[in-house]
Amino acid sequence: MFQLLKSDQKDAIQSFILEDTEIREGFKQFVDEVKKNQIFLSMYLAGDGLFVYPILEGIVDRDDIYCNHASFVEDHIQIEWPHACDKQCQNGCGCCKPSIIRKLTHEDDFIIMIGDSVTDVEAAKHADLTFARDYLLNECQELGLVHKEYDTFIDLQAQFVQIKEVKEWQTQRANAGRS
Repeated sequence: MFQLLKSDQKDAIQSFILEDTEIREGFKQFVDEVKKNQIFLSMYLAGDGLFVYPILEGIVDRDDIYCNHASFVEDHIQIEWPHACDKQCQNGCGCCKPSIIRKLTHEDDFIIMIGDSVTDVEAAKHADLTFARDYLLNECQELGLVHKEYDTFIDLQAQFVQIKEVKEWQTQRANAGRS
C-alpha cells in the first residue's frame, strides 16, 4: 500500500495521521507510571515508523519502540522490515514480536504482554502474563494462556505496580533463603 504513495508526501501523510489519531485513554499516564516505578517498557508494533514515531513522540522513547520503517529515498515510500523473524519463528512476521522478546529478555525476566490484535498472539505465547482485550482476549482464552482482561490503560496502572511489588517481595524472600 505505501509503495503507491510518493515519498514527497511524507509530511502531509504524517499530518493527516496525527490529526486523526487518538491514543487510548490513560496510555500516557500508564507509561509515566511504569517509568516512575522503573519497570522496563518496550513496544513492539506491527505498524510503521511513518506514523508510530510521531504518535508516540514525547510518550515512549524512540529506542524502546520496535516497528517497521519507512524509507523515503526512492520516488515512492518503501517499507523496511528491520525486525524479521529469527530462526525460531516461521510465521513470516513483518515485525516479529517473539523474536524481539527473545532478543531483549533473559530467562529469569517476568514478561508482561499487553495487546489486542492478531499480531499479538505469538508474543502472548512467550509472556508470563498477558493483558488482553478484543481479538487477543479471545485467543488467550482459547489457547489457555495466562491472561487478564483489560479495557483501558487506566485499568493497568495499579496492576503493574502490584506486580512489581510482588516480584520485589519474592526477591527479598529468595535472598533471605525462603521461597
